[in-house]
Amino acid sequence: MGDIAGMTTVRSLKTHLRTRHDVPLCIQQLVDKETGCILDDAMTLKPPCDLQLVMLKAEGVAQQRLADELMGASSGGKVEAVRFLYRAGAHMDLRSRFGDTALTCASLYGHIEVVRLLIGFGAMVDLPHSYRNSNRSGKTPLMFASENGRAEIVRCLVEARASLNTSHGKTALVDACKLGHVGVVRVLVEAEADTNIVVLDTTPLMCASIRGHTEVVQCLVDARAQLDWVNGKGSTALTRASALGRIEVAHLLMEASAKSWVGVLGNFGWFRCILWPMFLPKISPILLPIVLSVTSPLARVCASSPHRACTEREQHLCQQRANVRPI
Repeated sequence: MGDIAGMTTVRSLKTHLRTRHDVPLCIQQLVDKETGCILDDAMTLKPPCDLQLVMLKAEGVAQQRLADELMGASSGGKVEAVRFLYRAGAHMDLRSRFGDTALTCASLYGHIEVVRLLIGFGAMVDLPHSYRNSNRSGKTPLMFASENGRAEIVRCLVEARASLNTSHGKTALVDACKLGHVGVVRVLVEAEADTNIVVLDTTPLMCASIRGHTEVVQCLVDARAQLDWVNGKGSTALTRASALGRIEVAHLLMEASAKSWVGVLGNFGWFRCILWPMFLPKISPILLPIVLSVTSPLARVCASSPHRACTEREQHLCQQRANVRPI
């Protein structure tokens, strides 16, 4: 066992082995070579000692202890500790008392090497968080990685065929768009995630537009996301961005040929559309084209009305009569 100076108890020696060599406590067993006796954690060490470390199998260890060790190793990025547990026969999809899995923890805290290792050991990539009464409930490792901006982990999970779209009313793309993680959004878009998916009456484009994430909006526009989708309140991404003063986003959407008149009546009303520019000068350049784009189609309709056509025909006939000379 080498030098154990300063280690007063068996427990302290085991803790040292975990800290120094990433050997999980729950699978450590120390044996006195001279007597062959298994040493209890509370026993005091009296040098010189000739001890042997025996690695226990998972079958002989309480599942909750294994789960706690696996979650701790995954959260801390301890690759060797995860390997020790796998070799001992621990199941890679064990859950903590809070509903986490090892892959969830590694994805959440950004430990790409642990993520790759767990996937290689057969961990399920779509196993959702299961703790009740928690805002984490139903989220998959991909969602945890997406909402925390872990682009490389997202790519790794996508390559492992993680589900891209909804799980329990949640989706990775909406989470990434909401928080402005453009790197994650690019990875998900490249993997052909549904850019028009509707979650809680909103789309990824609307989420990004509301929060003013210009780069994310540009990425979604380039991916041909639906620009004029209307939610249950009659709003579009453009009208919401305009109302919240997201000027760059609004200009970007208008340049992308969004139909700015869609949803104006439902979200603003004529009164607000006309008066808001007076109180919010910065938004005037955005709202003015919206109002004009609404009135222009009406003008074209009036110009092509039957009454206008009849009036023009009468004028033409009068002109012809005026040009006829009497015999």
